[in-house]
This record gives sequence, structure tokens and C-alpha cells, in this order.
Amino acid sequence: VDSIIVRHVYWLGLYGPAWEGTEIRAWQYFCGRASKILEIGANIGVYTLCGASRAAQGKYTAVEPHPFTSGVLRRNLELNQLGRVNVVEAAVVGRKLTDSMTLMIPTVDQDETRSGSFLAAGGEVSWRASQSYDVAVADIHDLIGGVDLLKLDVEGYEYDILNSVRDVLLDQRPTLFVEVLPQAHKLQQFLADLSRQGKFQLFAAGRTIQR
Repeated sequence: VDSIIVRHVYWLGLYGPAWEGTEIRAWQYFCGRASKILEIGANIGVYTLCGASRAAQGKYTAVEPHPFTSGVLRRNLELNQLGRVNVVEAAVVGRKLTDSMTLMIPTVDQDETRSGSFLAAGGEVSWRASQSYDVAVADIHDLIGGVDLLKLDVEGYEYDILNSVRDVLLDQRPTLFVEVLPQAHKLQQFLADLSRQGKFQLFAAGRTIQR
């Protein structure tokens, strides 16, 4: 499979000289202690494989909307004998208003298995797109119940998803792993508000984890 993710892991290693290594270690740590894990934007499954292999007792759901990429995800889970992971091929939204939406593939991401994609409407951050697919839609409210570990990497749609379940987050208080793009100002404010309410602490992943 031609993928920038595969090349990165092959040449630099799973914990190679990049910020991903620190975050993957942290993800494995929390997966080993979680009872119900939800990963939204799983791509080909690097975090899924690392997390599910440590989550011996936890229920693991991985969501990936891109039809080809989700197929590679399933194959990687099969190769690593992690068939107990529930794969949902859909785009997660804050509130489901339609059964399908258009998934856009950024022009800058030309690999066969893309490292990122975004929905055509509703996200906080957008990119120029070269291809598009109609994909199924899943409502976050149908997935979040009982989740104590949640990871989102959805290219600018994080705020829409999290804001719609603010009350659930404050009640369940799951551990959150969230990609925060520089342009995602509403997401940054949302996370800051959670911290100010005293319900969550914020940490940034780099070469080390900093509060």
C-alpha cells in the first residue's frame, strides 16, 4: 500500500523522531486502562493497532469514512489478529441530518491511502480537494455512550463533534486525544473552556508531554 504513514513507520520506526512517537506511547498507556475506546478518523490503523493490542479487556471501535482506507484498516487488523475491533465505515458528525455526505480528499495529499480527508460542509478547517466520495454518516450520540477514552483526528471537524456532546463529556469525563490544528480557533476555545470548568486538564504532545 502506497501511504505516507506506512513509509514513515518503515523508515523511522513506530516511535521514530517525530511527535507521533510520544503520542502513540501515551495512547497505548491509556488504552491499556480503558474499558470502552472510540477512535474517530482511524485511517489505516496505526493507532488502532497500537491501542487495541494493549486494550486486552476494553471494547474498541474505530471509525474511518474513506472506502479504500477503511479496507486497508480492516486488512491490517486481520493481519495482526485484532478482529475484535469494531470498524465503522462512516463520517461522524455532531448531529446526523442526512444518511450520506461528501468526503473531500485534499489536493496536497496524493497517496493511495490518504493521511487525511474532510467533509464538504460543517468543518472548522477546509482544504482544496482533488477527489470526493459520498460516504455514510454516523451521529456521535450513537457512539459516545460509556466511552472513557476518545480520540479524534478528523481534519477540522473536531469542534462540531465535541461541542454537540459537551454535556456527555462533562458527565462521563473521558480521556480525550484531539488533533488541534492552528486554524481551529473554536476547538481551542472549547478545550480551554473544559479546562476552566475544572473537569479536564490539558496536555500537549511533542517530544515530551507538557501540561
